[in-house]
Amino acid sequence: MENQHNEIYSELRKMKAELEEKSKRKISNELINEFIQEEIQDIEYTLKKIETGEFGKCEISGELIPFHYLTSIPTLRSAKDIKKVERFYKKSFYS
Repeated sequence: MENQHNEIYSELRKMKAELEEKSKRKISNELINEFIQEEIQDIEYTLKKIETGEFGKCEISGELIPFHYLTSIPTLRSAKDIKKVERFYKKSFYS
C-alpha cells in the first residue's frame, strides 16, 4: 500500500507543477484561473494527508475510502464525495 501511496504522491506533485505553470500564464478567463487555484489547494491538502498518514480516510467518519476511488480521484475527502461522483457518472437508461 505504501508503494501505491508513493505513486499517487508523485503523480500529484507532477499535477501541481503543471497547474502552477498554467496559472503563471495568466489565462484570460478568471473563472478558469479560480478553478486552477482551487485544484492546486486540493492537491496540496492531499499531499499533506499522504505525508501525515491520513490519506484515504473519510474526514467525516474516519473510515477508509475504497482505494480504487483514490487511484482515480486522489483528492476525495469523504464518503459524501464518493456519492457525488457516483451520481455524476451514472448513465441514464433513456437518451
